[in-house]
Amino acid sequence: MKNICRICAIEPNSHSFSKTCEIDGVGMYYSKPASATKYNDEKGILQHFDNLLQANNESKWIWVIDGSDFEMKHALEVGIIKNMLKVIENKYLHSLVEIQVKNMNGALEYLYGIISPFINNELSSKIRFIARSQRS
Repeated sequence: MKNICRICAIEPNSHSFSKTCEIDGVGMYYSKPASATKYNDEKGILQHFDNLLQANNESKWIWVIDGSDFEMKHALEVGIIKNMLKVIENKYLHSLVEIQVKNMNGALEYLYGIISPFINNELSSKIRFIARSQRS
């Protein structure tokens, strides 16, 4: 992580975006915004996000977003998620398999309602909400 994010090298829980494993050549990335101690560090989060995806070398990838404990203070950081989605649309959409959103709650629904009009159709088609009954 030291090469990916200088901030996370010092404080590992600063930003919540990490590669957890690879399954059949597809990189699995995980975020739990409520676990990030620097959830409002837009510049650092965007740099961390972009650096980690650059290191993926254009391989296919899936992003799992865990909404557990997501609160309104996280939802109010609209600019961060909008800019993360812009990074995906501009640089990594071709290799993105899907975004899986699990543990959706009211604050995350609120955020999605605000940003959804700004998401292009191709990216929107790759977002899947996982209901509790769909998980194993």
